[in-house]
Amino acid sequence: MPKHSVITSFLSQTKDRFHEYNEEKSLEERFKMVSELEGIEAAEVVFPYEVNDVDELNKLKSRYNVGLSAVNVNVKAEPEFRNGGLTSPVESVRKRAVQFI
Repeated sequence: MPKHSVITSFLSQTKDRFHEYNEEKSLEERFKMVSELEGIEAAEVVFPYEVNDVDELNKLKSRYNVGLSAVNVNVKAEPEFRNGGLTSPVESVRKRAVQFI
């Protein structure tokens, strides 16, 4: 199990309500960056926004010798998940969250 990892989203463009930070990078560019960071052995990726193709993910892991510490299933970013994903009182929202996971 890797001891240190980085969330690949933070290696690309991020934004808040005030500003956008950094330039957009492909998932491959982010994996290359992770492979070059001293002391970092793995990456955490965000599904479905960064990665939704397991074959591509496995190729990048192998190509850059980067482990996978976690898959962050994002059931919070969409407005429909504002009041919860898996805990939403709305059945259709819960079902969509389950589909993501």
